[in-house]
Amino acid sequence: MIVALTTIALSLTLARPALAEPTLDPAPAASANASPHRPRYATPGLAASLGIGPDFAGIGVQVMGLWPLATRLPFTVFAGIGVGQTGTFDGIFTLDGETLRSFGPAVTAGASFGHRHRATAEIGWGAMVAQGLAIQGILIDSFVRYGVFAQAGYEFLGSSGVYFRILPLGIIHVPSPLLEAPNRLRFSSSVSIGWKPW
Repeated sequence: MIVALTTIALSLTLARPALAEPTLDPAPAASANASPHRPRYATPGLAASLGIGPDFAGIGVQVMGLWPLATRLPFTVFAGIGVGQTGTFDGIFTLDGETLRSFGPAVTAGASFGHRHRATAEIGWGAMVAQGLAIQGILIDSFVRYGVFAQAGYEFLGSSGVYFRILPLGIIHVPSPLLEAPNRLRFSSSVSIGWKPW
């Protein structure tokens, strides 16, 4: 009797299907480790550009850092520093053969809205105008006056990093006692082209 029960129990045990051991699928881990390519307008990084305007202190170069915000709307904040050759409000001119111009810095900060095609606005401070000290028509010295500015316009930042800005709506203010009152507040514009390498 005991032998018969043992034989029946053994038969039932052998007849049960073996439970499959859980296996790990390597596909999710591989997909988690993979980093999809992101266009350069969607990544933080530096952009270098050449341009003309108050954000370049006249005609010069600029390095700008861009940081896309982690929001549903495509906002990007930026800050930049430039250096350039500053002229007068009427352009770079000469007085008795001496060129009235000087070099100076400019710093900017602002924000953009959009992906590749963006609306942008910025404020800044920097070298705004060169002035000269002349005695009897002879240029003795030239120096730079600093001021503040605000600009708005359009910018393009492509997936490859090509960078273009045109800011036609701008105003600058130079609080200099040597300038006549109407010249302390002037309209301005800016245009630049550059590249964002990453």
